[in-house]
Amino acid sequence: GPDSGLNSRLIFSLPETGAYVIQAGALRAGGAGAYSVTLSEGPPPIEAQAIGFGDTVRGELTEQDPTNLEGSHADAYRFTGREGQRVRIDLTSSQFDTYLELFDENQTSLATDDDGGPEGTNSRLIFTLPRDGAYVFEARAFSSSSTGAYRVTLTEVEPDKPPQPLAFGATVQGEITDNDSRDSDDRGFDAFVFDGREGQRVRAIMRSGDFDTYLQLGHGEGDFTALAQDDDGLGEGTDSRLTFTLPSDGRYVVRASPLGSDGEGLYSLELQDRGPQPRPGSLLIGSTARGVLTETDATAEDNSFYDAYRLTLKEGEKLVIKMVSNEVDSYVAVGSVDESDAFSGLAADDDGLSDTHAKLEW
Repeated sequence: GPDSGLNSRLIFSLPETGAYVIQAGALRAGGAGAYSVTLSEGPPPIEAQAIGFGDTVRGELTEQDPTNLEGSHADAYRFTGREGQRVRIDLTSSQFDTYLELFDENQTSLATDDDGGPEGTNSRLIFTLPRDGAYVFEARAFSSSSTGAYRVTLTEVEPDKPPQPLAFGATVQGEITDNDSRDSDDRGFDAFVFDGREGQRVRAIMRSGDFDTYLQLGHGEGDFTALAQDDDGLGEGTDSRLTFTLPSDGRYVVRASPLGSDGEGLYSLELQDRGPQPRPGSLLIGSTARGVLTETDATAEDNSFYDAYRLTLKEGEKLVIKMVSNEVDSYVAVGSVDESDAFSGLAADDDGLSDTHAKLEW
């Protein structure tokens, strides 16, 4: 908003003639106090020049260029798209850190990108248009004071190939080629879909003798956003192993790709169902437990392996918990669990005993 801070400013192009309502309130419940609201005609948008799909425009940001709503010098470009159409906008410059923002015909921001391009601080924005109509994007610098020459390209992206079903326990053989779908980093990928349930632990393993493998897992609905990813997790050269606990019932997609945009070749992909989380063991005060962390253990939210022990304590009782290992950097946490066995941490320690050994006094 104006002068930043906690103030708000909303600029919107009205879609049609009629009555409108402005609601002014606090961000959080219970907020109270005096305020002022001012309604005025907004500034005109930056005049946009037309750009077509497949076009590349060479331009330059200068101090004489108009400024956008944030006060940054920007050039604007307009194009017409259709519902469901996937577009890619590439903005490159060797003279400044680039930034892209896409708007609909009402000046509502739809998507932004800073450094999504394949190199350095260049920008790449890939977006699926929500409706038929006119769209505008701004080409500008990340810093409002930066200027210089740039190049911008608008491209229609072919729809992704539909994901293929992948069953638990199955191993598929595939190949990454020039004809595959491309992600935002210009990597070719194959997509596979499976249905999972909340709390289910799954593992995907990808191997290739032709390229450095890379795995991503995300929801199966809407535009793909990775919930988890892995590069060299298998521990065997550049092969991948992704372990993840599903957050909800539903459909999920695994993307199998090279780590680099130029990778091509054969690969294998295996999907495993690791079953439910192991139940906690028991531990008496004064006793010592010896264990080994393995792939069959329970997994935390960050997909690290752990063993759990259940304790029964009296109110006010003091605990000293030590974990010693010569093979892993020790970490201990104590907390409570609810009826669904969800863990709520109360205290934790990493290296309280020594460099890699833990000691928690609680």
